[in-house]
Amino acid sequence: MSCKDVTSVIKRDLQRYRSLRRHLDERSEFNRRLNRVQAFRQQRMRINHDALFSDPHDRRVMEFFLLEMYAGLDLSQVGSNFEKAIKLALKLVSNPELVSATLEYSVLAAELDELLVAVLFENMKVKEITADNYINANRLANSYENRIRQIELIKSLTLDLDKNSKSRLVYSAFKIAKGPAKLGGLGDMYGILAKGYEAVRYVKSPERLVAAMMDIEMRLLTEMFANADARIAQHK
Repeated sequence: MSCKDVTSVIKRDLQRYRSLRRHLDERSEFNRRLNRVQAFRQQRMRINHDALFSDPHDRRVMEFFLLEMYAGLDLSQVGSNFEKAIKLALKLVSNPELVSATLEYSVLAAELDELLVAVLFENMKVKEITADNYINANRLANSYENRIRQIELIKSLTLDLDKNSKSRLVYSAFKIAKGPAKLGGLGDMYGILAKGYEAVRYVKSPERLVAAMMDIEMRLLTEMFANADARIAQHK
């Protein structure tokens, strides 16, 4: 993918980011409910991936996704000079798709969380989030394909971070690229990627870690959407 294509994808996902409901009023009831959904998902992820959190090096990668990527990006400073700045930044990065994939993952996670808030609290009228109503909300939201995409992005991000972190030249160029990215309002995204580099570079076998993550996520996703139509009918 060329820098021009990546810039176009980034612009698309920035528009998705600006469309999120959380920006309308940070102190709204919707955002309080959003915090509850995010806390539930983080707890669920720690439980489901408990074995991977036990290894100190693997834990750094897991916490990178859990605490950095999943927490979301702050793109409030993106301004009119974004396009010029990001083009310069992308020229300094050997793998510009890594930048666009980071933004896509963060925006997709945010969209899925907001969709769950709407289904759980506005459609299902739940008072507390439980494993059962969380699973059923995902089914009602028809989020299977987007969950698959999220898993694919975790895989590509981990492997691309590993590939780039092993090269001092690439790593140095990435650090230089952070300057122009910051001017364009994407400094937070580059800061998060820098943490990703530091997390992945100490993992002995990223391929093994990714395979373990994918196995757990796909098993959970398959279980979540098994006989979805029948289970949804029971809760209508």
